[in-house]
Amino acid sequence: MGLGGYPDVTLAQAKELARTARIKLAQGIDPIAERREEWRKLIAEVAAAVSRLSVPIGIEGLLSTPSNWCSRPKPAFRWPKFPLAGF
Repeated sequence: MGLGGYPDVTLAQAKELARTARIKLAQGIDPIAERREEWRKLIAEVAAAVSRLSVPIGIEGLLSTPSNWCSRPKPAFRWPKFPLAGF
């Protein structure tokens, strides 16, 4: 179970998080499953907030546009991906 990276989580915070995870395991609660459920709730809240936005084009507009809506014509000359001998 990841507790966070060093600059963001201090050693004291990591020890405290590990201690609470061990306590939850002793109580029969899976801390990883609990964290996943918190993420699912957060994602659902964000999705609901995004769906309430009044975006003029929205996802439906993006899906109804042709698949090449962002493609650009390729240039006539392309640099080689590896250096050529003699340069």
